[in-house]
Amino acid sequence: VWRGVFKPVFTDYTNGISGKTRGIGYSIMERVIENEKLKLFAEKLYFNTIYLAYVSSMALHLARVHEIDIILERGDSYGAGAIVSMLVNKPLITEIRDKYQPYISLTRASVIVTYDKSILRNSLFKSKAITMYGGVDITKFRPISNSRNRLFPSLREKVIIGYSGSFMKSHRINDILLLAKKLYRRYGNRIHFLMIGPYDARTLEFIKHFNLAEIFTFTGIIEHENLPAYLSSMDIGIALYDPERVAGPPYKVYEYMACGLPVITTRTLYSERIIQDGVNGLLIKSSDIEELYSKVIRLIENSDLRDSMGKLARKTVLKYTWEKEAKNLLSVIKKVCEMNK
Repeated sequence: VWRGVFKPVFTDYTNGISGKTRGIGYSIMERVIENEKLKLFAEKLYFNTIYLAYVSSMALHLARVHEIDIILERGDSYGAGAIVSMLVNKPLITEIRDKYQPYISLTRASVIVTYDKSILRNSLFKSKAITMYGGVDITKFRPISNSRNRLFPSLREKVIIGYSGSFMKSHRINDILLLAKKLYRRYGNRIHFLMIGPYDARTLEFIKHFNLAEIFTFTGIIEHENLPAYLSSMDIGIALYDPERVAGPPYKVYEYMACGLPVITTRTLYSERIIQDGVNGLLIKSSDIEELYSKVIRLIENSDLRDSMGKLARKTVLKYTWEKEAKNLLSVIKKVCEMNK
C-alpha cells in the first residue's frame, strides 16, 4: 500500500500528450489547485511530509542493505539524506542548489556542495562549502555535420530556433510562444521553432489559436544519445529561466554551447559566470520579451555572428566537463571517508 500510493510514478495527463515523474498526490494537486499561492503552499507541504517520508524510508532500506560508507544528498531530497545519515551514522555530503536549504542537511553535512557560495543564506556553513560548476560530456555533445539534412530536410533553408527540455512554467515556455508570434509576423515561414521535450496541450492550443503550426516542430521526448544531432540541426538555442527558481548550473546551456550553438538565455547567477554577453552568447533580463525579440532578430539576420558566437561558445564550455567534476567530487568523497574512519 505504501509503495502503491506514494511511490513516484510516470503519470500521463493532458490527454496522454505529456508525462512527469511525480508522486500521485503531487500530480493530482497540480491538476486540482488553481490558485498559484495555494499550489505553492501545497507543493511545499507535500514534499516536506509524504515525499520526504517515502524517500527517507527507501534510502534507509538501501543504506542498510548495501552497507554504504557515505551518503550524497541532492538538493531536492528535502533533508532525506541527512535523516538517513543520522540513522545509520554515516557521513553526508549535501548539495545546495537554490533557496531551499534544509537546516538538518546543512548541520549534518561534512561537506556542502554549492555552485556559488553566495547562495548560502547562513554564513555559518560557508566554511565547509565547496564550489562545483556542473558540466557536459564534450565528446558526446559536439557539432554534428549534416544533421539537419538527415533529420529535417524540409527545413534546410530556414533559420531554426530551438528549445530542449521540459515545458515547466519556470522554463518560460509562454515567452517562447509569444516570441514565435512576433517573429511570424515579421518573417513568416522563413523561421522555424524546433521544440524538444514533453510538450503539453496548452502549448498546442496556443499554436492552433494563433495559426502558428507551420513554424513549429515538436519532437516529444527523444533518447538522450540522439540529442546532440537534434541540437546540431538548430541555428539558435534558447534557454529561459525564472531566476527565483533556478536550481544549479544551466546544463541545457552547456549542451547548446558544446554543440556550437549561439545561446540566448536569462541572466542568472550561473549564466553570467559562463556567458559574456555579445561574445559567446546573449543574455536577457527575465520576462523581457522585447529584449528577447531584438536579440533573436540580431542572430537571425547575421549568420556570421551566429557562426563566430557558436565557435566561441564551444571553446568556452570545454572548461566545464563531467570528467573534471567527477574527479573533484571523488577527491572530496575520499577525504570525507578518511576523516570518518
